Amino acid sequence: MKTCAFCATEIHKNYCAFCEMDLKDRYILNNGERIKNTIDYIPDQSEMFKNTKELKGVPPTFRKFCTLSTF
Repeated sequence: MKTCAFCATEIHKNYCAFCEMDLKDRYILNNGERIKNTIDYIPDQSEMFKNTKELKGVPPTFRKFCTLSTF
């Protein structure tokens, strides 16, 4: 069974009804699997609300986390 990598819901024609979005092939997994996310850097609470310009000095893993968490 093909499932969404974000919510593990069964999908039909590359569309996840729960997430309400079309999925690229890399986000289609099998039998309820989900994307494995690991964060190597735990941000300081003061960094969580900074804008992009303020984050330029922050390690790339945190910037990647922020980018992934916005969709």
